Amino acid sequence: MPMGADEAGWGALLNACRMHGNVKIGECAADRLVELDPSDSGIYVLMSQIYASKRKWEQVKKLRTIMRDRGIKKNPGCSSIEVDGKFHEFLVADVSHVRSEDIYAVLKNIYLHLKSEGYISIA
Repeated sequence: MPMGADEAGWGALLNACRMHGNVKIGECAADRLVELDPSDSGIYVLMSQIYASKRKWEQVKKLRTIMRDRGIKKNPGCSSIEVDGKFHEFLVADVSHVRSEDIYAVLKNIYLHLKSEGYISIA
């Protein structure tokens, strides 16, 4: 490249390593990202996913310890949808929505259908 990579470039490389399971290059990209922004929880989460995909549980545990020691907290997953012109935002394990019981019932039903078709969760 004619110029040095920034956070976006290193982040894209780290995500590509997650998608392709490349531990060695992922570690290099994560190291560079930590130099640029050591408090970005996404770096640790992506690297943890790479390690987990290769069943490198000791490295996953080590990353969790580093995050805890540095006071880095993972941001909760968030989704939003628009229904009839109204926006609804959902956080992981959030039960504050007035219809959360119905929503979780539908999600459970979807999960059961997926499982009956052979889906296996890696989480």
